[in-house]
Amino acid sequence: MNVADGLRLNSWRYPDKAAAVFEGKRVTYLELNTRANQLAHAMKARGFKRQDKVSIIMYNNTEFLEIYHGLARIGVVSVPVNFRLVPSEISYVVNNSDSTGVIVGYELFDKLEIDSLNNVKKENIYVVAPRDKTPEGFKNYEELLEGQPDHEPSDAAISEEDIFFFGYTSGTTGFPKGAMNTQRGILDIIKNVFVRTAGKEYIDLTKRVLLAIIPICHSNSVWATLITFWCGGTNVIMPSGRFDPEKVLKLITDEKVTTTSMVPTMISRILELPEEVKSNYDMSSLSSIGSSSAPLLTKTKEAALEFFGNARFSEGYGSTETGALTTLRHKD
Repeated sequence: MNVADGLRLNSWRYPDKAAAVFEGKRVTYLELNTRANQLAHAMKARGFKRQDKVSIIMYNNTEFLEIYHGLARIGVVSVPVNFRLVPSEISYVVNNSDSTGVIVGYELFDKLEIDSLNNVKKENIYVVAPRDKTPEGFKNYEELLEGQPDHEPSDAAISEEDIFFFGYTSGTTGFPKGAMNTQRGILDIIKNVFVRTAGKEYIDLTKRVLLAIIPICHSNSVWATLITFWCGGTNVIMPSGRFDPEKVLKLITDEKVTTTSMVPTMISRILELPEEVKSNYDMSSLSSIGSSSAPLLTKTKEAALEFFGNARFSEGYGSTETGALTTLRHKD
């Protein structure tokens, strides 16, 4: 079994359903699956082999999702890089991971110190950009996909023990470390969702609409978006950059979001909005909220439970190396 199978299977079941939404643009399961396959064929044609590493340096977008899936289909390891790192730190992660390719958003291209990348040839740097904004001499991502087959690679021998992605730690006690997350490890995280909901007839996982607020380069959003694809739900992607609490409320209202994950500061910022602003938005679709990365103060928790009236709250504790370890459930 492959982590990317969730998207593949549901592209058959729900080809016309929105798999991802970003800045008003909707991408169906069939479209996203097709592009993931095209990327897989393109990277294979350019010499990338099973368990080679490719660094991904981008703000949140739908391409991030298809890249994870496309690389997984040929067993290539994704190395998501925190876009907030300075150029020397980005070079460190690319080199430390032994990446031989880089996929970078054009807004972050200037953060690449190309001469300092030990194993990445210039021709293996692909820029996600409008064609007229692609730096001269570099391959545009859309051009990379053009003309590639849209079927799944048939000869990719993938093992569940293969590494799916390197999740780099924050480096609070030294240089960041690349935690090796296997296909099986991620599949176990996904499986737990189905185990927890087994027999609960009132839960229709296909109606899952996730608002991915945390950057997709972070393990939290990697797990959460993959779970949504396996459920046959929809991933609503929040733009990166400055956190906008009112935009969160607008997306929840407009897209009928059912679940999301935030850090406590985000929850506090939403609750601090004026009442006349918060009253403009409908939170009734939201059935669950996860909080992680720091303790959630009791006062904040009580205010959040009142504002997000229908939502079950849970506090998660985990790490890049292990995934989720324990959860404080709503009833507790």
